[in-house]
Amino acid sequence: MKKIFAPIEWILDNVSKPIQIFFYAFIILGLVVAIPLAIKSCGAKPNYEGMDAFFVNEDAPLHDDNYSIKVVDATMKDSISIKSSRDADTLTILDGNFVAVEICITQKVHSEKEHKLDANDFKLKDHTGTIIPLSMIMDAIDVTAPDFRVDRGDSVDSNASFTTVTAIKDYTWIGKQITKEQETILTIYFKVPDELNVHNTIMILEADFFVGVGETASSTDIVLFERKQPIK
Repeated sequence: MKKIFAPIEWILDNVSKPIQIFFYAFIILGLVVAIPLAIKSCGAKPNYEGMDAFFVNEDAPLHDDNYSIKVVDATMKDSISIKSSRDADTLTILDGNFVAVEICITQKVHSEKEHKLDANDFKLKDHTGTIIPLSMIMDAIDVTAPDFRVDRGDSVDSNASFTTVTAIKDYTWIGKQITKEQETILTIYFKVPDELNVHNTIMILEADFFVGVGETASSTDIVLFERKQPIK
């Protein structure tokens, strides 16, 4: 009987091993390909196109469209005056290289949200996490393509990289309650390295009012350049 099954056992022993090796190799190869793709997907850069791209003097939805935010102006200052604490009777003068961003926030009529402004609501970041079509930047400022590092062929990545900066704590507006009755207009300041200038560097204002656990809506990003051809 053993002689009868001997050929079958030989086949199983000698043929199944290559199949097992191939199977394991296939799994390993799949992991090698899938893991980098998954990581790349998780860290994918948002692509700003059409109405998704917000520039200076354009109304942008904020906090699940409970508010509207607009950057009125962005400029440089070498000296600023802030209220450094809630109880301060006088303003503190700071010297340095600052980006001053004037913004206007409006609460939508349908909104039932309540929010008091805080420095962490606003951040200034470089452009490395946001892709903007090169044509939009070319429309916004008078530059030539070589002035920027181009990514993906037709999009601009960044012409300068810097660490994300949180707004300077200024109690002239920190703690202010946003209401439906009137627009909230304020100027927020960011201290940046001396070599950076908002007029020739692509900078993004990130506004995010989400402070509670489990709130997952995305922040609102605004390019600190004015589009030469405004959205109709």
